[in-house]
Amino acid sequence: MSAFRKIAIFEIGYVAAYAWAMAATFSAGAPLWPPDAVLLGALLLDTPARWWIYVAAALPIRLVYAFARPMEFWFSIGFFVNDACRALLSAYLIRRTLGRPCTLATFRELAVLLIVGAVFVPTLSATVSAAIHIALSEPFWHAWYSWLIGDSLAIMIFVPLILFVAYGRFKRPRAPIAELVCLAAGLSVASWLAFPFRATWGGAYAPILAYAPVPFVVWAIARFGPAGTALTPAIISLFAIWGVNRGAGPFTAYGATLNVLGVQMFLFFITLPSTIIAMLLDERRRQEEMLRQLAGNLMTAQEDERRRISRQLHDDIGQRLAILGMALEEGQDLRIAREYVNLLSADLHHLSRELHDSHIGHVGLSHALRAWCQQVSTQHSVAVDLVERGADGLPERVAVCLYRVAQEALKNAVKHSGAQQISVELVREPTRALLTIRDRGVGFSTHTQPDGIGLASMRERLNVVGGELVIHSTNAQGTEVFASVPLLQGS
Repeated sequence: MSAFRKIAIFEIGYVAAYAWAMAATFSAGAPLWPPDAVLLGALLLDTPARWWIYVAAALPIRLVYAFARPMEFWFSIGFFVNDACRALLSAYLIRRTLGRPCTLATFRELAVLLIVGAVFVPTLSATVSAAIHIALSEPFWHAWYSWLIGDSLAIMIFVPLILFVAYGRFKRPRAPIAELVCLAAGLSVASWLAFPFRATWGGAYAPILAYAPVPFVVWAIARFGPAGTALTPAIISLFAIWGVNRGAGPFTAYGATLNVLGVQMFLFFITLPSTIIAMLLDERRRQEEMLRQLAGNLMTAQEDERRRISRQLHDDIGQRLAILGMALEEGQDLRIAREYVNLLSADLHHLSRELHDSHIGHVGLSHALRAWCQQVSTQHSVAVDLVERGADGLPERVAVCLYRVAQEALKNAVKHSGAQQISVELVREPTRALLTIRDRGVGFSTHTQPDGIGLASMRERLNVVGGELVIHSTNAQGTEVFASVPLLQGS
């Protein structure tokens, strides 16, 4: 997707989110503030070099509202600066912590998003915002928790949905589209009954209706995974805020302020557990599928490797031995025979290195990886740039794992990407080792193309050492392979 199209979609989404947020804001505060979620989602989906464009694109929308209320103009500008800084800081810390773009493909990514984007940074921002509210003669602590909960809920509900939509996680649902439509329709009716609808039972509101959306949430978790589950709190929140604005719902008896807080807590306890459970179940499902795929392809891979070695021994080394034998029989110069022997020795050494890992322990991962990059560059006429910091000294099993992953990733890059330049980065951090292979080739859709045996074997190698593999690829924009292995203290 072009940068212009991304920014245009962001602008439309931000306008809609801001209009909805302002319509849902009243004297008791804003139960949710979705513009921040739209801005953070846009930043996470693009490169840091273009983040300033999204902030600049959001400013005119905020100015329109600020000019409409001249008495609060500078406060509105202050709130915008606070919102922009919060989104930028959240995006930076999330990307820095993960060491790669956030695609919500793993539970770890979700945990980082929630801790950084929905708890840590909003807490800092709420403190600043509450200080601004003091100038508007509002109590500090009321403004603080209202701002914090509204921002945190918006990030928790809408950012996962934005990322799932952007990365095409709805393209291949495990259940039919018709079932997804039925789920959305049923959840909408249940949410309407639970919140905007003034149901009476013996002259009083029936609190049991608040549980009406819960079965649909369970349905989404069981049948649609994280992407489908992310829809449920978004739909519920629309009806819940509608009910708050109408003074309806299960918490109206306690006044407007507590009604807002009750709805917020309800959304929190619906959103957080359902999202976590759906992500954990999805990871388990993908691991089981990967293990089944590995089990089914293991014998095939072994036979393919045996045939490859057999062909190399017969067609290359065997032919050279035959030529050497003929040269000796014909009494040719020993210098020529020595050259044949040296070439054979080099080929056998190369073959033994492919089959055995022990040389990494002798020469170190840094040297072995550099030699492999040079070999790939020479054989395929591709520029391979290696940046390495602190690779030597890693535990041998980790070093071997990362070396094999780098081998497979480079093979895939030169075979499929069509790129003329590939970058390899291996960095040892205090708590992990991070390997990154990037190309700017043709790319592919990671959501529509299943893992081949190469990707599956990389994932399996990393699982053995407690690591993880994340593939970030876009058609016509290249591929990034991120391998991360945790390191024990002192290792």
